Amino acid sequence: MGVSLMFIIAVLAVLCGSFVYLRWVRKWATREATTVVKRSTKSKVFIIILNSLLLAAFIMTAWCYKDVSNGGDPLELMFLYILTFPALIVLGIILVVCKKRLHTPLFNGLIPFIGIVAFYSTLFVNGIAPSSYNWTREGLVGVGVGAALSIMTVVTTVVILAPKRNRAQTSQSK
Repeated sequence: MGVSLMFIIAVLAVLCGSFVYLRWVRKWATREATTVVKRSTKSKVFIIILNSLLLAAFIMTAWCYKDVSNGGDPLELMFLYILTFPALIVLGIILVVCKKRLHTPLFNGLIPFIGIVAFYSTLFVNGIAPSSYNWTREGLVGVGVGAALSIMTVVTTVVILAPKRNRAQTSQSK
């Protein structure tokens, strides 16, 4: 019970931290009149595709954990090792390397690596006490982590692609 409560608190801390960071990035960008970024349509499409693939990986992983929590075979989690984690590593590297070209914050590129650590930690923490191995708890924590990371991905994508307005433009329209 204490371990699942710890993970719920950790997920809430990650969500709150990402919200504060994204608010700070937005305020900083609106203060600087010269930092208005005009993205090309190709850049926006590339950001949407990468973050959609990231979202799909998080949703599929949460789905595997949901099946395990409902009494499914724990070997379904092999999907994480075979397909999801390598995909998250590749997506994370692409997002970090293309950060300057796409004009995205570093946090967007770190989300896949945060996901890998979060999903692996749920597997390891449940394995620490083999006498009390509870696949239902494992699955529920994994679903919570997957939902939190999916929300972070959607919020980050919306913040990145949201049109930024100049103060000069907003003061002229009033």
